[in-house]
Amino acid sequence: MKDSFMFSYYGSKNSVAKYYPKPEHSTIIEPFAGSAQYAYHHWDKKVILIERDARIAGVWHLLQKSSLEYIATLPDVVKGEDFVHPIPEVVDLVQLISSRGVLGNWSRIYEDSWNKKKFTLAKNIHKIKHWDIRNTSFENAPIDMEATWFLDPPCQHGGSAAYKHLGIDYYALAEWVYNLKGQVMVCERFNNPDWLPFKPFIQNRRMRKPLIELLYYQNKGIREVEFTNYMDRP
Repeated sequence: MKDSFMFSYYGSKNSVAKYYPKPEHSTIIEPFAGSAQYAYHHWDKKVILIERDARIAGVWHLLQKSSLEYIATLPDVVKGEDFVHPIPEVVDLVQLISSRGVLGNWSRIYEDSWNKKKFTLAKNIHKIKHWDIRNTSFENAPIDMEATWFLDPPCQHGGSAAYKHLGIDYYALAEWVYNLKGQVMVCERFNNPDWLPFKPFIQNRRMRKPLIELLYYQNKGIREVEFTNYMDRP
């Protein structure tokens, strides 16, 4: 099984993370971290994750503190049974992997996902030991730091209602983005978002229904920097 991610989450960039522009700075900052696919693809950088959802941040902290042996010896998922464990973060981790990114619904479970993935997960725990993982909102990110910023917020239109924290003021977020220093990538999809001048980036064929990933890119204070378009990728 590929080791290209720690766990799945809504809007995951697992299948396309490698196509985004490579980080130009020693530090990667991911507000709206979720499963942090871009940061994990460049895991050996200094990484700061900003995640407002306490349950998702809790899963990251659990993984960071865990050993290879601890993860590998966690119980298997049994089809037709809820997974029970005294540590809530373990339950959330197992559910995220078993349900491929969904919390709170044990009826949508792929038991083999966890039972196989946990061994690959365990072998890659060392990759995130040096990360700085913060349970807070994007407004509290170190905005004055020159870094590679990768933002993948809930979509402006048609995003999943499963996100715990919606109600984002996207136009205020756009102003916040314009003030970031360094290399900045902002992701979107669905229904013509208008809060930044997004451009088509790549067709994500790994989704149930293939869709176009959009990207806004600025660098060194220059807005709307051109980037490689992968729309015609075979």
